[in-house]
Amino acid sequence: MLRRYVAGQASDAEQHAVERAALEDPFVADALEGFQAMPSPVPTDLTQKLSARIASPRPFTVIYGRRVAVAAGLVGVLATAYVLLTSIPQTSPETPVVATKLAPLPSPALADTLVTEQPAIALQAKVKTEPRTKTQSKIQVQQTTESAPDTLTMPPATLDQQPIIASRMMIEPTRARVAPPTDTLLSGNSQLKATANQPTVMARKQAAPSRETGSVARLKRSEITGELELETEADYAARTRDSLVVTQAPTVPPQPQGGMEALQTYLLEKSQQRLQGALLEINFRKNGSISRVRFLKNPARLSRRQVLLWLQQGPRWQAAFTAKGSIPYTVQLSL
Repeated sequence: MLRRYVAGQASDAEQHAVERAALEDPFVADALEGFQAMPSPVPTDLTQKLSARIASPRPFTVIYGRRVAVAAGLVGVLATAYVLLTSIPQTSPETPVVATKLAPLPSPALADTLVTEQPAIALQAKVKTEPRTKTQSKIQVQQTTESAPDTLTMPPATLDQQPIIASRMMIEPTRARVAPPTDTLLSGNSQLKATANQPTVMARKQAAPSRETGSVARLKRSEITGELELETEADYAARTRDSLVVTQAPTVPPQPQGGMEALQTYLLEKSQQRLQGALLEINFRKNGSISRVRFLKNPARLSRRQVLLWLQQGPRWQAAFTAKGSIPYTVQLSL
């Protein structure tokens, strides 16, 4: 700057700065006068010193302000990202909703006119695929639309309008309808024979009330003639009353291995004759194991826990049995 000022190459701002520095600092003013008087170029070290004195020092805010601003911006970005990450709820993704299109339902008037018929083609194919032995033992049942006046077949136009119902009828044919039994069948006096196009209907003869007693009679085979005869409820009860015998299921109480005498001897030896005259109540489980011991008489004041331990370590017991199986049981043991 001093060289350009001395050579006349400095700008107006630089000249103004040099002149203001020369007015404020006498050393700069003397240096300028000396530089202008010297014929040789200014040495480098002296030029640097003069430039350092003329140039105003950079303020602190200019030097560190940008660094502080960059650091503050970085901290703000990190804080914002942390808040956003922690505020997001940790929930599973929602199940996508699949839009489904529902087919229109048939009108009530149209549903009354629809009836399902069992296709004859499927029936014939089924008969062909089955073995001959099975087809001979089974009776083919086919629905006759002529005998049912209240059923109407579905026209082809309706099948086109209702594809869902038509496909369902082809996949799941309904069972054949059988006409209800007539009055002659209900009276029990007729029997229909099976044919190829008609199912078998067997009517069993119903019991009729007796004219003499008014009670319902049942069939009975005569012991003399071997023919079926009518028997009233009163006669049946009188005939079977003597044959009924009420028996109670026998119960086998639990028994120790070796007998009760061996068990008494074992307990007296363990207690050193202190259980003499005692009366015990022993409770057993279904499998024959001992669950509890209680003293009904305890002259020697022995501990029931000690007696229970002796019994568990002693001979094994057989469980109590009835006609229905093993049962829990209680035994009183007198010593």
